[in-house]
Amino acid sequence: MARIVSTAAAYQHLADVPDGEDRTAVWVRDYEARYPSIFQSYYSGWGKVGRRESAAGRVRELAASIEHREWRARLLVDRVEASLRAHELLDDAAVSAVLLVGVGTSNGWVARWEGAPTLFLALELLPDLPYDHVLVVHEMTHLAHERAARGIWPETVGTRVFAEGLASAVSARVVPGLRLDEYLWFDDAHRTWLGDCEERRFEIRDAVLTDLGLDEGLGDRFFSAGPERCAGLPIRSGYWIGLLALQRLLAAEPGRSARGLLRWDADTATERLATAMYQMWP
Repeated sequence: MARIVSTAAAYQHLADVPDGEDRTAVWVRDYEARYPSIFQSYYSGWGKVGRRESAAGRVRELAASIEHREWRARLLVDRVEASLRAHELLDDAAVSAVLLVGVGTSNGWVARWEGAPTLFLALELLPDLPYDHVLVVHEMTHLAHERAARGIWPETVGTRVFAEGLASAVSARVVPGLRLDEYLWFDDAHRTWLGDCEERRFEIRDAVLTDLGLDEGLGDRFFSAGPERCAGLPIRSGYWIGLLALQRLLAAEPGRSARGLLRWDADTATERLATAMYQMWP
């Protein structure tokens, strides 16, 4: 069973703040202050302090649904942990998970917390079925990868495309039957985007191959959801080609298992990724 820490109960108390009281101040004083290490981690890379006021203003609208969202998330964390153990993708250590209500910026991620890689899920952005299941598989695969990967993984375009592709490919294995875009967006609203990526597959492939060794921060055009940052490519195209490449790599593994891929070092992963992308469209 996973070790789960949740901020949901403390969040629900914010709904009782009287009208006229500074709800943002109460958010900081009575909510965030109860979980200082969680919110310190959150604001270090996934949350935005400037969105506290708008998040505090939505408490009464959202509070009634948080208990059910938390219940779903707890069930999914345990269910997915069991699935990944059945696929031999997790080591023997317990999974650490944090369920928080944040400021509406990121839905899930993995970060070191209390000395261990930890799965974080933002309950305010938990998708509907079946996409909540897909999200938890995706993020827990990232956690499994961080535990298992060998050596230091530099933050490059190549390592990011590999890691995101692996998480998405495992999601497609554990939650079968969806379109590629649904595994990448956690919704049913991006059919047109999928068509755009397919139509421009050679351009995307060649751009990623050219920039494989580039620092991830300088390769934002492959991962951003903002068109103005994508230099004319379809948004988040790196996720799309990563999923295709990793599905190809998985198909070549003994038993089609992701276990071996989790243990590749960064150089091996990047080299195999490049080969797979070349072979997809000779």
